[in-house]
Amino acid sequence: MERRDAAADRAGALERQVEEVGRHWQALGAEDPLWAVLTRRDMRGGRWQEGEFFGTGERQIEALFRDLEGRGIKPSSEGRALDFGCGVGRLSFPLARRFGEVVAVDVAASMLDKARGFDRSGGRVRWVLNTAPDLSFQPSASVDFVLSDIVLQHLPPPLALAYVGEFLRVLKPGATAVFQVPESAEDRAWRVALRSLVPRSWLRVYRRLRHGPQALPDVEVLMNGIPPEVVRQRVEASGGRLVREGGGWYWAVRG
Repeated sequence: MERRDAAADRAGALERQVEEVGRHWQALGAEDPLWAVLTRRDMRGGRWQEGEFFGTGERQIEALFRDLEGRGIKPSSEGRALDFGCGVGRLSFPLARRFGEVVAVDVAASMLDKARGFDRSGGRVRWVLNTAPDLSFQPSASVDFVLSDIVLQHLPPPLALAYVGEFLRVLKPGATAVFQVPESAEDRAWRVALRSLVPRSWLRVYRRLRHGPQALPDVEVLMNGIPPEVVRQRVEASGGRLVREGGGWYWAVRG
């Protein structure tokens, strides 16, 4: 009974974490979605140009696949890719030119609504709103490639690690997941503790003073890190093996 209660408590905690993350990103997606994905200071307030923004994704995917192919990793062009934390599709669209289907997953409906407006993939991208602490909508061993960039760092570590396990579950045997998560947190423990003690009204004033009138005072995006040894343990426990790691990037192969 105690084990079942502990498991239920963990599941409930993860669900609450997803709900909180989704609330923040829903607001960001509604207010300034391109800047929320790539937070360059000079681009805040709707200053990103569509071509410039999506060009960053095209160049990133081109460089990544050159690197993958240089190491003998060649996902099937007729297969299925999963873009976790897709936002407005910055990486989903160039992936759609390399795969038969892209499953683009995000926690914020506002981001996905914007992404659909940008979509010129001819139906090769399937947009999925996922507010669960898992990827249960996707069958096991059904994906040829998983990619997640600048996403897991914004999740509480237990939730991020749960999704890493899901990346390995949905991969076909021998397929690869490429994901990024920093090794250390930008938000130090004392800052996290201080935020829990300071009244929310004070935090709103501070954020407006620091970020200006365009700030969303009730939105907070944390930067979390996970030690590499913890990531390795989760990958191995999920039936995968790391074939490359460094600089916060991990390449994991299932089986």
